[in-house]
Amino acid sequence: MKLLLEAAGVRVRYGHAEVLRGVSLEAGAGEVVGLVGPNGAGKSTLLRVVAGLQEATEGRVLLEGQELAGLARRERARVVGFVPQDTRIDFPLSVEQVVLLGRHAHGRRLSVDSARDFAAAESAMARVGILPYRDRRYSTLSGGERQLVMLARALAGEPRLLLLDEPVSALDLRHQLLALEVVREFVSSGGGCVVILHDLNLAARYCDRVLLLERGQVQASGRPPEVLRPAPLREAYRVAVAVRPDELLECPSVVAVAPREGGPAAISGSGPDLIAALAALFRRGCTHARVVVPARSPEAAAAEALGFETVDPGALVDRAGTAWAFGPPPPGLSRAFDVEQVELEAIDALFERLHGGCHEDGGSAANGRAGEASPALTSSISRHFGG
Repeated sequence: MKLLLEAAGVRVRYGHAEVLRGVSLEAGAGEVVGLVGPNGAGKSTLLRVVAGLQEATEGRVLLEGQELAGLARRERARVVGFVPQDTRIDFPLSVEQVVLLGRHAHGRRLSVDSARDFAAAESAMARVGILPYRDRRYSTLSGGERQLVMLARALAGEPRLLLLDEPVSALDLRHQLLALEVVREFVSSGGGCVVILHDLNLAARYCDRVLLLERGQVQASGRPPEVLRPAPLREAYRVAVAVRPDELLECPSVVAVAPREGGPAAISGSGPDLIAALAALFRRGCTHARVVVPARSPEAAAAEALGFETVDPGALVDRAGTAWAFGPPPPGLSRAFDVEQVELEAIDALFERLHGGCHEDGGSAANGRAGEASPALTSSISRHFGG
């Protein structure tokens, strides 16, 4: 694979604030690299640095093996097609005129647009589905339509590397897929792409590699199944996250819920009842429970996919209070816990008792003490699980 972009040790400071902290990034021909992470993680700053639009405080950036800083602006523009987050243009231009701006790196200074320029612009507009808008005033378009125009402008420049900052944030479902399919076609013909996406399911579906940024650092990097996992996503986004394989699309599927606070609890059991109880727990955002099940069991796999911490009952040597069991408890559980059997139908009452009254509507229990875990339970679970 030919490397189109290499960035190493990139740091950016605004005054005393360090926005990027030694970030490294590579992108090669034939691949889409996704940048994901919460707002303020430094994704857009990183993209602007590697596009040559912002200077780094420290670090090195190479385009096709050449130092970015040593390339003239027109040389960079022949390699890189950049689509910004802000799609405003303060001039009365038509759609076609905006797309033709992407050709300026290929012409001579003060030259008029050539037949090849018009052909490249027309091809780009057709690829993203905006050819019927070619004569419309750009300022009259919706936000999503403007994003498509800016993508066409980047493609019209015939770059070898696309840098896209949230290119589908304002698009409807159909046009999100259309735009990202265009990107896949671009890389399949030998180009490369780095794209910022907030939709993790789109990142899982369309990216070959993903970098998870948080607080200016890369927290995880690799193929989507290696990065889009409950633990790193929960830490980065501060939400409860479930990740399961999407068999239809053959990629991870991510679901997030707002987390709820409450006293720690030990949940156990086996079979469908335990898995259904964990799903109900997750839907209410109560993912701070520790699930006590045998390691590598189907129940452990289901719990980990929902973002729960799991513990093998055989790993505990001391008595650890009470475990609430849905379905038959696993062998050995009673050696470490007093086991209280709970029917699935009574799960809401258990939530009120242990988790601060977590209801579907997000409200709390009417009884002021209903959501309080017993001091003995809290102490024993915290001691044995580090909560």
